[in-house]
Amino acid sequence: EQGAHVGGVTQGYAQDGFQWDYGQLNFEGLGKNDPLGETLEKLGVLAGVKVLPARREYIFPDFELRPPETDAGPQWRIEELKRLFPDETRGLERYWRDYIRFTRLVMLGRRLATGGLADKAAFYAALLPLLTKVKWTAERLLDHYFKSEKLKAVFVSILADFFTPPSQFQGLGVFALNSEKAYDERVPAKLAKNAECVGLYSIAGGTKALVDAYMERLKLANVRVYVNRAVKQILVEDKRVTGVVDQNGETHPCDRVIA
Repeated sequence: EQGAHVGGVTQGYAQDGFQWDYGQLNFEGLGKNDPLGETLEKLGVLAGVKVLPARREYIFPDFELRPPETDAGPQWRIEELKRLFPDETRGLERYWRDYIRFTRLVMLGRRLATGGLADKAAFYAALLPLLTKVKWTAERLLDHYFKSEKLKAVFVSILADFFTPPSQFQGLGVFALNSEKAYDERVPAKLAKNAECVGLYSIAGGTKALVDAYMERLKLANVRVYVNRAVKQILVEDKRVTGVVDQNGETHPCDRVIA
């Protein structure tokens, strides 16, 4: 690690007893049965952090969006928006259809590395209806579905956290930022065939807590971590890695380098 502390930007910033993250909002798929969560569980890291499901609520000047007291199904938010914006019903239904398509596309995309021809065919079939929107901005995407500026704000107001206007943000990213599980953790993962909604989560104590959990596992595995030690050169002989040279000129023999 070239810095004085492991973790880089995930260490956050500390001063006068206070700790800040450097802007990380959510971790996608950090649940125990989600892709990232499964990996961290295998590494023994997940047990060392407290994972908090996202619970997003919106309070606008003249309406609110809060999870219902009783489970109202995966489309409760869309149905509530239809009630609030009856003239936008058709656009909301088109949005939901494409949201399912995007969710399916992401799920099938995760299978591409290990899947066969059938998975690849299914992936490109899911991509086809969204292909015309790939280069759209978030502004254009929402103009495609809705006329109401208030309704558009429901789907893009979170971009304020990215300091990015809708005119400069990737259009299909709107679907990723609006995971329905972020609004109600009771929403089932499976929304339709080959379309599973991945949840959004945060970590109690911020991203530093995740770094600390990693370090604890490394300590138990007798792993030695060097800090203030930038790597200056990767040594290769006969097309195989043999080690690295650090900033002090010291050679560290090793079989593998992940750079």
